[in-house]
Order: sequence, then structure tokens, then C-alpha cells
Amino acid sequence: MSLPLDYMELDDEELLRQALTAREGDLRAFEQLVLRHQRRILADCRYLTREPDTSEDLAQEVFVKAYFGMQGFESRSSFRHWLQRIKVNHCLNHIK
Repeated sequence: MSLPLDYMELDDEELLRQALTAREGDLRAFEQLVLRHQRRILADCRYLTREPDTSEDLAQEVFVKAYFGMQGFESRSSFRHWLQRIKVNHCLNHIK
């Protein structure tokens, strides 16, 4: 399944669907999701932890968790809200 060149036209759920059905090693759809959400996730990690030095690592770990957990995404909420929940839980665990 090929990924359309104009990612801006695809919503998060379509990108997630394409990421889930992509061939092994084809990360283009998931990379677009990261690009779309990375600024907000990073800003929120900084805000939640008050640790600017570690917030980039935390944000990257949020996306790693999302990547390996996307098979379990049940679509009961939007991808954005699911990602936000991962972020909050990850940052709270870090603070503890």
C-alpha cells in the first residue's frame, strides 16, 4: 500500500491506519504523525515536568510507546487524545 505524497490531506486516523498496514520498515505514515504532534508533545512534557533538559527525551519516549502500542489503539478516542494520555502517564511516571 503506497502512502500519498500529500500527507496534509490525511487525518490522523487515516495516517494511523496506513502506519498499521505498512510494510515492515515503512515508517512514513507514523513519521508524519510524529511531525504533526511533536511540538505539542514536547511543550507539554516541558510544562508537566518543569525539566527542559529531559523533556526532549520524554517526548521521544512518548512516540516510541505510541509506535509499539498502536496495534492496541481501539479508536474509542481520537489518535490525538490517545497520544496525549500516553504523554501524561509517561510524564507522571517520570516525576514519581
